Amino acid sequence: MKVGPDIVLYDDLTGLLRREVFLHLAKNILKKIFKKGGIASVVLIDLDDLKHANDVYGHDAGDKLLRKMGLLIKKTCRQARSPGNGFTYRDADVCARYGGDEFVILLPMTSPDKAMSLIKRIRDEADKNELRFSFGVASAYPGMPVERAIKMADKAMYWDKYSRKGE
Repeated sequence: MKVGPDIVLYDDLTGLLRREVFLHLAKNILKKIFKKGGIASVVLIDLDDLKHANDVYGHDAGDKLLRKMGLLIKKTCRQARSPGNGFTYRDADVCARYGGDEFVILLPMTSPDKAMSLIKRIRDEADKNELRFSFGVASAYPGMPVERAIKMADKAMYWDKYSRKGE
């Protein structure tokens, strides 16, 4: 990925990183983590019923849901300190709008069990905001491309989505 003044880093609607930026950062962060023998988890979140909201209430309503979810994810994840304060890749989660109604989070130095506690915090906040989502968690392993970890999280997310149908 080329970096320059004409590169848009953030999604206009959610304020989270764009997919391409996430993938670039995640690859570099995972290299550093694995070099030191660390672990990482990837979470994929799918906002439920966005199509229904768009169809019934209009795209402005759908955009509002996406903005709310983006803000909620940003608020719940570990935020980076400024580089002048001793920032390391372990200090922050990397959050992005992956596309459409999907969001992705890279959790450096985080086991899948700890990732589930983040999901619980997001779910608790989502319930307060009347947002419903499905999620999947996957471990990232040395030598595994980040896209592979995302695909594994995607499969787990669809299992979550379809196991809860009818709730």
